[in-house]
Parts: sequence; C-alpha cells; structure tokens
Amino acid sequence: MTFLPIVERELRAASRRRWTYWGRTCSGLALVFVVSWIFLMEQGVGSASLARTLFSVSGFLLFVFALISGSLFSADSISSERREGTLGLLFLTDLRGYDVAIGKLTSSSVNGLFCLFAPIPVVGLPLLLGGVSPGEYWRVVLVLVLTLVCSLNLGLLASTFATDGRRSGGLALAFMGGLLMLGPMGGGILEIALDRTQSQYYFDGTDILLQSLGSTSPGMTFSLAFDGAYKVDAPFFWAGCGFNFFIAMGALTWASLRLPKVWQDRAVSVHKIGFRARLEAWRWPTLTHKNRFRTHMLEVSPMVWLLSRHWLRFWIVWGFLGFTGLIYGILALKYGRDWVDLPAYIVTSCFLHMTLKMWIANEAPRQFAEDRQGGGLELLLSTPLDAPEILNGRVQALQRMFAKPILLVLAVDVLFILAIQGQDFSSGDHIMETFWISRMVLLVADAYALAWTGMWRGMKSVSGRTFLGVVVRVLGIPWFITFGLLALMAVLSMSDAMVDGVGGGEALICWTLIGLGTSAFYFINSRMDLQRNFRSLASQPMGKKSSPPLYTKQTLSNDGAQ
Repeated sequence: MTFLPIVERELRAASRRRWTYWGRTCSGLALVFVVSWIFLMEQGVGSASLARTLFSVSGFLLFVFALISGSLFSADSISSERREGTLGLLFLTDLRGYDVAIGKLTSSSVNGLFCLFAPIPVVGLPLLLGGVSPGEYWRVVLVLVLTLVCSLNLGLLASTFATDGRRSGGLALAFMGGLLMLGPMGGGILEIALDRTQSQYYFDGTDILLQSLGSTSPGMTFSLAFDGAYKVDAPFFWAGCGFNFFIAMGALTWASLRLPKVWQDRAVSVHKIGFRARLEAWRWPTLTHKNRFRTHMLEVSPMVWLLSRHWLRFWIVWGFLGFTGLIYGILALKYGRDWVDLPAYIVTSCFLHMTLKMWIANEAPRQFAEDRQGGGLELLLSTPLDAPEILNGRVQALQRMFAKPILLVLAVDVLFILAIQGQDFSSGDHIMETFWISRMVLLVADAYALAWTGMWRGMKSVSGRTFLGVVVRVLGIPWFITFGLLALMAVLSMSDAMVDGVGGGEALICWTLIGLGTSAFYFINSRMDLQRNFRSLASQPMGKKSSPPLYTKQTLSNDGAQ
C-alpha cells in the first residue's frame, strides 16, 4: 500500500488547479510592486537605511500573510467534506485519521506555501544593499515558515469543529489570535500584579518566566529574529520557534484524532445542555422575554426577525471591542507613556478600523450565499415580501450589528484626536488631524460600500467564496491606485517633467478622494443591480456558471439544412 495515499492524490489534483500557478505569481508580483514603490519613495536615503526599510516592510507583510493563511487555505478543508457528506466514505477504507488529516492539509497548504516561498527571494534583495546580515535573513525566513505551518495546522483543527466555511475560518483566526496575544497578555498581567505588590513575590526566575511567556507569541518571535534583539535574547528566539512548532504538531495530532469521530451523527441527549443553550437561557430567562424580543424584531422588519436567530453574532462584535480595550489597558499600564502616544493611537485605531471593515466584508454576503445554496431565497420570494423589503431588512440587520460599534470606534478616534492636540506634530498644517478625520469618513463610506457589495457578491458568486472579492474591490483598489499615482509622481519628479515631489497633504487628499469615489461607485452599482435583478439572481443555482443553451434556432436550422 502506498504511504499516505491521499497526499499523492491531493498533490496531483492541486497540480491541475490554475490558482496553484497564479497564486505564487501574484504574490511575488505584489511584493515586487511594494519594494519598487518603497525604492521610489525613499529617494536620497542611504543604502543601509533603505535596506533595513525594505527588509522590515516586506518581512512584516509576509508575516501577516502567514498569520491569516490558516483561515484562507486550510480552514475549509475538512468542513467542506462534512458538508458534502464525503468524509465518512474515506473511513470506509483502511485509511487512518492521520492519512486524511495530512492529505487534506497537503492539498490546502500547497497554495499557501507557494504564495509564501515565491516572494522569499524578493525579501533577500536588501542583502545586496547591505545593512542586513545573512543570519538575520534566514532567521526571519524560519519564523515565516514556522508561522505559516502553525497557522495552517490550526486552520485544519478549526475545520474539524464546524461545517460552515466562514465559521471555521473565524475559528482559525481566533486560534491564531489567541496564540499571538495570550502569552504576552498573561506575562503583562503577571508583571503588573507583581509591580503592584511592590516586588515582594519576585524570585530569581521571574524575569525569565515573563520573557518566556512573551516569546510564545509568533509576533514576539518575529521581532526577536532581527539582529539587535537576537544578540540580547537569542535563547528566547529559539524557545519561541520550538513552541510554535510544538503547537503546530499538537494541532495536527488533535485533528487526526478527531477526524474518525466528527463525521458520525451523535445522538442528542435531552438532559445535556450545550454552551449555546446556556447563553440563550442567560439572554432570555423566560419564554416571555424571548417572545417579546422576537415580536420587537418582527415589528422592525420580517427580515430582521428572521436574522435575529443569529443573535450571538451581534454580541461577538462587542466582545471583540471589549477585549481590544482590555489589551490596550494592560499595555498602557505595563509600558506607561509608550502606549499613551501617537504611534500607539495610530496602531490601535487602524487595527479597529481594518477589523471592522473585514468583519463587514465577511458578514454581508453570508446570509444570501447560504440561502441561495439551501434554496431559502426561493421560499422568501414566494412570500408577500418583495425584493426591496428583503434588501432593506438585510441592511437593517447589518446596521444593528455594526452601527453602534462603528460609532464607538469613531468616538475613540475623537478622543485620540483631542489627545494629540498638545503635541508638536499637531502644529502647522494639521496633517495628522486631517489624516484621522479622513479615516473616520472612509470608515463610514467603506462600511456602506462593503455591506451592499457583499450582498451583491453573495447573490452573484458561483463558488460561495465572496470575502476576497469584496475586499479587493472596495478596499484594495483605492490603495493600488494611490500607490500607482504616487509612484508615477515620484518617477516624474526624477525627470524634468516635474521638479517637486508629492507632499504628505497631496497624497492624503488623493487617497481620500480615491477611496470615497471607489466606495460610492460600488455602493451605487451594487445597490442598483440588486434592486433591478434580485429575482433573476436568486433563481441562479450556486456552483454553476450561466452558459448559453446547447441548441438555438440557428443551430436547429443548420441541423435541418444538413
């Protein structure tokens, strides 16, 4: 018998997929574009400083990709088999759990590995400029590979806990987020507690324990890969690498042990109360409270009433904001003024804005995509509800989920703007305040555009994968156009066509206008298309592209003539 037969089969199948080749090409070209743009923007900078900038930016971008690769590639590997009912057929043979786990991991990981390894030579370009040592380069590459492997294995594990692809992808992100933050967060809480007790509980290995907790995070391991930090804390770097490898192998082992059991239908015990049921009992103590809530939702809109059964999703957004505030408070207590300053404000605000936008892009197409796949849209259209009522109800449900969290984030932005007023960079042309206000306006505009574009993609998508298409259209195109225009201006500034380069104010105005224009275009286009063609889009089954009929009048007449 062939060792790991599913691996061979999945590799042969992956070699015939287009994205196997286009993915690595696009990832390599994307990093080449970023490096070229930095070359143009950093004119007149020394080669060593330029090399450090190129190496740091390219390494960080690939590190972020490695973190989210599990939710992108392997999070739907097992859940798709469970949805189609084919997972149990694999275990009718003499295959073991590890055969299936490693086979599905190999199949889903090929694209991720290619997308990471294709830009690796571009990351090595700073070696030719100087300022980056070979040891530093290979340590960063090692961390990137280990983070990718860990993320893919955690994605595989998350795929065994859910049948829905989006849910397993969110669980994979939660696993990586926990791995990224729990260690440093625990170390920070322990250090603050020890400081509050006036160090009377300190012992000889306290500092080592705190640094070891921090090194469990892939982010801390990545920061220790650079020469400056590695010379001081080299043992913690290798400890972090070993811990990440241990987590990856542990996730793969756990998934292999779970696989022979997850495909079986288990009997439901009437005496056993699950976690969700306990939450519902806490949310609605009696049936009267639940009926009152559902009646209120029905008065708002029948679609809002229908979607209110997923009430837990609304509270997860608030839980995320509360958890982020808790982490920020711990960091502010631990590092003091370093986290009550402009860089911390920018990182926190950008993180909140981007997470909410990504969340809307993932949530907006969900219901329509699921209803199309299950035939629920045809049932809805057989009711007295018309297309505008269905669309407006879905928009109201999204507003209930995201409107108040967005208002809270905007209020936090206002506090950050007020906090930077007395600092030096806020004087002069007030570019920092303008930058912040532009981002606040774009958050609202992008939220509406992402909601309508997501619903539009949920109705038109053939494969059900809508997240990336929505993000690229609404969020990716403005950045691509802005970077392209700035690069063009930088090229013209080196010639006689333009003497002066582009200042920060002009670049900010350009980015804001392009972002608003893109959001307005997709908002109007998606809304008009949905309102005009909702019924025809709902009647198209998923998984099949519309194709012309096999026989037309012309072909029939030709056949008759023959």
